[in-house]
Amino acid sequence: MILRIENFLSRKEANDIEKQLSSDQFSWFYQDSLVSSSKDQFFFNHNMYAEGRITSYVYPIGNKIVDKIKKIPDHNFKNLAIFRIKCNLYTRQLKNLKSEKHVDSKRTHLVGIYNVNTNNGGIIIHDKKEHFIPSIKNSLVLFDGHYKHQAVFQTDTKLRLNINFNLI
Repeated sequence: MILRIENFLSRKEANDIEKQLSSDQFSWFYQDSLVSSSKDQFFFNHNMYAEGRITSYVYPIGNKIVDKIKKIPDHNFKNLAIFRIKCNLYTRQLKNLKSEKHVDSKRTHLVGIYNVNTNNGGIIIHDKKEHFIPSIKNSLVLFDGHYKHQAVFQTDTKLRLNINFNLI
């Protein structure tokens, strides 16, 4: 299952999230690789929820999106629980580099990617074939957590911002 929803939040909510995450007052933490075997690609992240607890003052942003995910009609998401929420910041690259294929967790889960801004990066999801999902501001993609996926770095904007959800 791959589900993509555009205009997921109100325009005001989407703009407020982008403003907060791109502020010079927002704390980002350097990560030396996207996946453990990838040593030449780096990014920055900010954990909102991890290891069974709230880890950031901006957790209400993630929780609000999760609450809205649980209310998506025609899908059985209402009983999902948060396993992890993190914000990701990718810097502009000279070409659209791809991370290695990976899964976020070995346990059964649903992955959500909320795109904070628009750029020419995105995500590739591998089920029976490759699906490139572009980073379009205020769009959400949900997919089965056992599908391998890859981050695609952007070349056209200084930052690619998204919020990554793992729901169980």
